Amino acid sequence: MVTDREKEKFAQSIEKWGIVSQILMLAEESGELTVAALHYVRNKKQVEAEDHLAEEIADVELMIDEIKFALLLGTKVQAYRETKLERLEQYLARARALF
Repeated sequence: MVTDREKEKFAQSIEKWGIVSQILMLAEESGELTVAALHYVRNKKQVEAEDHLAEEIADVELMIDEIKFALLLGTKVQAYRETKLERLEQYLARARALF
């Protein structure tokens, strides 16, 4: 759930930099998360890799929340999440049937 503080900051950043800039920032942060995930897999015993992964997840979550807020996508995203979860349930049921 997005806090009032987060909403305030999201509105300020959209006003300051614009939605296009923030969408590009989401793409950049997503790339950084990809790199952190790959480093975690390669170096998973290192606390540093785990910390970096957690930091990049936080960055991407904040950017996603900001874009959802700015474009009023919360309801649509939630509907897609439900659809994706239902699909995952179907995949899991098929996998259980195979083994």
